[in-house]
Amino acid sequence: MKQKVFFLHSAGPQGVREGSTDFISWLINKLGGDYEVIHPAMPHPDSPDYEPWKQQLASELKHLDGDVLLIGHSLGGSVLLKYLSENQVHFRIKGLYLCASPFWGMAGWDYEPFTLAPDFAKNLPRIDSVHIYHSKNDVSVSYEHAERYKKELPSSMLHPINGASHAYENGIEQLVYDIKSM
Repeated sequence: MKQKVFFLHSAGPQGVREGSTDFISWLINKLGGDYEVIHPAMPHPDSPDYEPWKQQLASELKHLDGDVLLIGHSLGGSVLLKYLSENQVHFRIKGLYLCASPFWGMAGWDYEPFTLAPDFAKNLPRIDSVHIYHSKNDVSVSYEHAERYKKELPSSMLHPINGASHAYENGIEQLVYDIKSM
């Protein structure tokens, strides 16, 4: 049986060579045939709003069972954490991987619909392993966001990435290593 990997993409255009599409293609290629990468299109990625994303996410996640790995890229990571801290899932989360995810509520990132509750971490379901990947010089979402997630999720593992990439069109080797090490 293939390991299920659920990937929630970033905001912005998601056409060919846009948004998370190259990252997803790279990941599928690197993980190989033992993994089923599920990557649904979310509503209005050019102008995302939490409620439609929440509804779509609920619809997608209800089909999952067993052990699941969750990956959130940029806004996708923020949405996954908010959803998981406010809703129940009926599968085991073997790993949660946040890639360049903004921490809404920080200075300059004040947008209430995506902001996590102050006690969000205590409301998360059991997650076997949490990993945070973030470029040290990310020009879209500063590295301080990753540090804030690490502070709020102290048992998580923070993986600083050299460079300024945000889209990860050439992937994250450490992510594949961490997934295959589960």
